[in-house]
Amino acid sequence: MRLVGEVRAWATRLRVALQGPVHRERDRARAALRGVDGLLPLIMRERNGAPWTPEERMQLFHHLRQAAALSPYLIICLAPGSMMLLPGIAWWLDRRRLQRCHPSASCSLSGE
Repeated sequence: MRLVGEVRAWATRLRVALQGPVHRERDRARAALRGVDGLLPLIMRERNGAPWTPEERMQLFHHLRQAAALSPYLIICLAPGSMMLLPGIAWWLDRRRLQRCHPSASCSLSGE
């Protein structure tokens, strides 16, 4: 019974440790998906014969950059069984963010 309690406590600590990065990356992906709203009508405008204005070209470039930032998440969602890798990828992305911080800068661990 003691072993079961230790395993349960270890699993709880692991879950709590992984929640922060996973929630931050989930919120980041949701925000990026909300930013891509309106991309399809913009793309179809050229196909329907109406040329893009310079402002629309800038919007299109902005939307495509946001979609490119989501590519790791799209791979995770489309590959079978890859959802199990999500906590590891969130950790890896968090590690990369912390490495970019300079010692003189104050980097928040909560992602804000």
